[in-house]
Amino acid sequence: MQVDVRYDCSAAAPVSALTARGLIAGKAVRVPPFCSVEGWLSPSDLPDLASLDGVRSVDLPNYSRIIRPVTHVLAGPRAVASTVIDGTAISITHATQFIQTTGKNGGGVTIGIMSDDVASLALIQSRGELPQHVTVLTPSSHGGSQPAPTDEGTMLLEELHALAPGASLMFCAPQTDTEYVSCLQELIAAGASIVADDIEYPGEDMFSAESSLAEGVQSLLAQNPNVLLYSAAGNENQSFWQGMYAPTHLSTPLTCSVNGQADTYAQTFDGSLYEKLTLFDTLSAPIYLQWADPFGQNISNFDLYVLDQNMHVLECIPGAGSREVFDNDPDPQFSSGIYHLVIGTPNTEFAGKFLKLIVYGDGAAVFANATPGGIGSPQKFLSRVATVGAVYGADGAGDTIEAYSATGPVELEFPVPVSVQAPVLVAPDGVYVDAIGTHFPVSPPDLFFGTSAATPNVAAVAALLRAAFPTLSAARIEGALQSGATQLGVTAPDGVFGYGRVDALGALQTLPHPTVSPIANITIAGGSSAQMPFTLTGTGKLTLAGKTDNSSLVAFGASSGAQFTPASCGSSTNSCQLTVTPALGRVATAHLSFSVSDGAGRSTSASVTVTVTNPPPPTVRITSGGNQSIQTGSAAAPAELSLTGTTLTISVSSSNPALLPAAAATLSSGCGTSSLNCTVTLKPVAGQSGQATLTVTARDLYGQSSQSTLSLSISAPAKSGGGAFDSWSVAMLALLLVGQRARMIPTNVTLRAH
Repeated sequence: MQVDVRYDCSAAAPVSALTARGLIAGKAVRVPPFCSVEGWLSPSDLPDLASLDGVRSVDLPNYSRIIRPVTHVLAGPRAVASTVIDGTAISITHATQFIQTTGKNGGGVTIGIMSDDVASLALIQSRGELPQHVTVLTPSSHGGSQPAPTDEGTMLLEELHALAPGASLMFCAPQTDTEYVSCLQELIAAGASIVADDIEYPGEDMFSAESSLAEGVQSLLAQNPNVLLYSAAGNENQSFWQGMYAPTHLSTPLTCSVNGQADTYAQTFDGSLYEKLTLFDTLSAPIYLQWADPFGQNISNFDLYVLDQNMHVLECIPGAGSREVFDNDPDPQFSSGIYHLVIGTPNTEFAGKFLKLIVYGDGAAVFANATPGGIGSPQKFLSRVATVGAVYGADGAGDTIEAYSATGPVELEFPVPVSVQAPVLVAPDGVYVDAIGTHFPVSPPDLFFGTSAATPNVAAVAALLRAAFPTLSAARIEGALQSGATQLGVTAPDGVFGYGRVDALGALQTLPHPTVSPIANITIAGGSSAQMPFTLTGTGKLTLAGKTDNSSLVAFGASSGAQFTPASCGSSTNSCQLTVTPALGRVATAHLSFSVSDGAGRSTSASVTVTVTNPPPPTVRITSGGNQSIQTGSAAAPAELSLTGTTLTISVSSSNPALLPAAAATLSSGCGTSSLNCTVTLKPVAGQSGQATLTVTARDLYGQSSQSTLSLSISAPAKSGGGAFDSWSVAMLALLLVGQRARMIPTNVTLRAH
């Protein structure tokens, strides 16, 4: 038997321990508070497995039911308005116009579908009606029996691709609620940001959004706020009834053959003691009655009887004595015809209790006293899930709600009574699909009717919008779809059309176009920059582009030109500046224009005139070393200059090149360009004396100049002893010394030569 083991979410999935106690483990999901391991188990191993620490419950799985296409004979004309796949929906939703207007066809977006199967996927791909790569996920690893293929998933993918041909496609086919949560989790992990399903879960709670499935889906969506989830509303509008139990005494009591309960009271339906059910086809889908006791805490004893057209009891679906708060026949197999449903109790104890009765007939079942509210699967009750109804699209107009399309609002009772808006949107059904050679049953000539057919059309329009605005949140995309929908009811939202029929261009038009605040014309002195603040508004990431009519003066994107700052302008911030730095040395006017565009190709433009004038003339000031007097052989102190201006050329000239040539006045590196505080090193010619005047000239790129001078005096050193010696004086002094020495020699001394 297949079982669903719910375990304590505070611990990891106990797969090994469960396997050791006989479970052939299938899918394990841990999305607190939804923590489940599914698998197959011999009934004899059930007590041992249930006693394992951390196991909270072991139960049969809640099996999914695919919302089938409506195939019975329909009232009114059913002409084929288009034999293009999903052609009428493409036209009605204005998808083609959206793509032509924006250039966006869903590229960069991944859509996931959860439905029955894609048995004929390869066949449709070979026809070029689906892309060659479609990711198909396997929700289950166990070897359980698989239902007969229907190719409903294949048809949903066909519709998606027709409406959003650039989107990447994924598919997963859950059979149980655990597999639904697993599929959703895996689709999101694989990159799907938009998911659509046409799945219902009979046997889950219709009175609360706190069922395990709803909590699991809610947890995943909370963890992934960018994900959009669309769910088919269902085809049970004509086979749903809800109301308070108003028992009336039965003249002939009914006795339930299953539990032996004698029921002497029954619900009244517009004065009748039974609900008349007309079947247009064999009913193999569930009959389901739920009452407003907390789920799994039954205190009531409602029995549901099915009688034939002659009022003979065919079966009793018992409610007394079970913990379940519903009566359910999952596979009644009633042939087409007239039937009567009776809700009975032994007494009037539960008068006033809220009841919901539904027959899942996909448009082939009709109650005589149907009421709104027949959207009965818990994932559809969540505020983050948009339910989708169907309008008749085969006429190319899509203005009429399909009679079977489930309407709302949905009335919930726990934890407090609340009404849930449903459907949220509607979309065309009655669309052409290529089902030749597949397992898909459609009404001739190949038209797909039902809310299943409508749902991918909404998901595809959402993909078109997301392709144009990839940074938009799920809430903003959903808000645009709702605000831009074509209103078909008297008010919006209502319980029939929701906010209206989805419209791609309508949704686009609700999103603000780009705008830019005015920028005043400006005059800039050459050599300087100007920052002109402006503010952008728009939707999503905005892109700026600029043009100029004088690129030699101001070139867009150049370092000395015009740039948008900061770099995040238009993406993470809309408070921006246009920084303009004109080319140096030019005086002229440039007319700048720039445009801001969004992801849908919508744009607006602005312009500004930039006039560049001469800057103030340069100046040269000698701050030290301007007048120096030194002796020959001494070093001159460096002269210090202070300049003003931009990109200056500094030159030096000398009044006495013999003493101090211009080349001997060396400027410090970068003088006039990288530095406006300069040093002039002076190296006069050795041994020279005299005076030199240096003229320092600063010229800018605009032909303007300024000068300043510095002087250097060099003197010879003073003579020692009061005067200077010359050669003549030295010679005369030598003769005097020689004569005096001769007079001092004695006369009697004989000089000998040796």
